[in-house]
Amino acid sequence: MQRTAYEAAIDAAHDGIIYLELRAGPMTHMSPELPVEKAIEAMLLGLQQAESETGTVCRLIVAALRNHSVAENLCLAKVAGEFVNEGVVEFDLAGLVSLFIEIQKIQEMALEAAFISDKALRERLYRQICAIG
Repeated sequence: MQRTAYEAAIDAAHDGIIYLELRAGPMTHMSPELPVEKAIEAMLLGLQQAESETGTVCRLIVAALRNHSVAENLCLAKVAGEFVNEGVVEFDLAGLVSLFIEIQKIQEMALEAAFISDKALRERLYRQICAIG
């Protein structure tokens, strides 16, 4: 994951990009050996390495997916908030709405409630809900 983030940022720099926000869903890479915190750390390390080599500012958007449970996505939002000072700039809820229509509003309401009730999270992390399809 570190290498993939690094190479994506290097490619962007070679294309003339001066500011990059890489969007990734770290929960899709989780395993017992790789908790979500380590996945985020690996991506951030790759982005930081590329930034130091190229001067391209590299940041990370942490994406939750609608096909994950509300509890998993709430946990991910809190973990993402812990990395704000290290390069995470946004938390995103993504996925095809049409496939998960029955849980779309529940997901959105639960995440909104988490941001409203958690002042530290609300003040540190921009959030976005993407609706595709």
